[in-house]
Amino acid sequence: MPDSAGVTAIPPGDSVLVSLWYTVASSTDGRVDTLYLDGRSVNNPATTDQGYAEVEFDDPGGGGALGGWSGSVCSAINDTSSVAIGHVGSVKFPHTTAGSQRLLLVGVSINNNQYEYSTGVTFGGQALTLVDSINSDNDARVEIWGLVNPPLGSDTVEITFNQVLAPLSNAVAGAISFVGVDQSSPYDTSRTMFAQQPAGLTMSLWMPSTTDQLVFSVANGEEAVTLTPTAPLTDWWNLNFADTTFGAGGTRDGVADSTFIEWTLGLDDHRSMAAVVLNPATCAPVGTPRLSSESNQTFIVGDPAFGAAVDTIADDATTPTITDANNLRLRIPAGFNMIWDTTVTTVTIGGAASGKVSPNLLPYEDGGKTMVLDVTSDFLAGDLITVDGHRFMDFTAVSAADSLELEVGNDDVVSATDDKTIEIVAETFGVAVTPDGLGSPVLREAGTDYSQDFYVRNAGNGYEPFDLLGSVGPASSFLSIDSITGTGVSQGA
Repeated sequence: MPDSAGVTAIPPGDSVLVSLWYTVASSTDGRVDTLYLDGRSVNNPATTDQGYAEVEFDDPGGGGALGGWSGSVCSAINDTSSVAIGHVGSVKFPHTTAGSQRLLLVGVSINNNQYEYSTGVTFGGQALTLVDSINSDNDARVEIWGLVNPPLGSDTVEITFNQVLAPLSNAVAGAISFVGVDQSSPYDTSRTMFAQQPAGLTMSLWMPSTTDQLVFSVANGEEAVTLTPTAPLTDWWNLNFADTTFGAGGTRDGVADSTFIEWTLGLDDHRSMAAVVLNPATCAPVGTPRLSSESNQTFIVGDPAFGAAVDTIADDATTPTITDANNLRLRIPAGFNMIWDTTVTTVTIGGAASGKVSPNLLPYEDGGKTMVLDVTSDFLAGDLITVDGHRFMDFTAVSAADSLELEVGNDDVVSATDDKTIEIVAETFGVAVTPDGLGSPVLREAGTDYSQDFYVRNAGNGYEPFDLLGSVGPASSFLSIDSITGTGVSQGA
């Protein structure tokens, strides 16, 4: 029985869909057995996790079978993450924040058959506050939780429920973080709605708004088949668990006077939605340049030299500050345990103002902490360049999330801080295999081949391969495993 396999290196945080193919032999109607899939780290075999799903024998005669905020120039969506879960009392998933004037929102969609709800949500150990919630009796609940100025960098969102989710009370949750949000008054209006069938296929809200605001919405449709946002509403997550709970979260730029938010279900059933209007922060003062890396970056202690994300440097839109007399300096923050790769002496300069900066770097400063770009002509208002081909090195110790600094005056004064983060972490190994049970067994018939999907996630922080092992239980199981398949999966003996 080919019940073992290997999967090629999975990037940190990513998952691979693995299908466990099996055959159902004759058995007694109603009998339940379990399929298991174990994942084991190749680099650290002591690190393992197991996913499982229940299968119930069914006699054929017995009844059958992850943008933008265009209205505000200083506000943006920073990151999103999401998860679908069932039959648990709490859930954790990773998320990353960056930049300044931050806001974190978490949307929860629960098919709350036993009136389940979230008792608390945290990020990096800091508690979020419930912004709004509603449920369609005991069939479709939504919640929006928020945290102003959340911890900076990569951490964990944890949601705790009032009880273990019942067999059909599955949930979808997502996190979305923003930069450039008013820190004293992040929210404007929030509204909710719910409906029970028959109610058609749509649900909607009108949200009072202005053109510089953003509307965030979370939706839930019980057994909805699909949950589709009406453009220009954009969904940032849209998941379902066991085809019982369909949850999604999305945003739309504010419209003068009122913004229309609508979701469409694929099947008329219980549904609910909530929305909140977000207020932008006051933009930076005149004469402020901008630094923005292409992405957040996390490095591991002991890593070899690693390429920096492409940096975008833009001068102020009205009052330029970048001159050939002072050049440009990209600085790694003091106390952050890495330096620039000083063997790199040329970089690639792009952007509309690329002709005003030489690709040949000036000598590094501050012991390799500061990279100096040679400005050959003064910038005009709004001029922009991109920098590529530079590298970091000497990741000597763990460093908490921080951001690169831009200096334009050659005066040791930080002119702008990157809206993305850099971080150095210790090497870790980890694997997570889901689902952890489906809540209720799936019905299967004798003499038929089936497959059960599992997800194998790299819960560590480096690219890593894993060994997989499928099994059935109890010993007298009516199930037999035929093969294990999936992207990058090599079948064992």
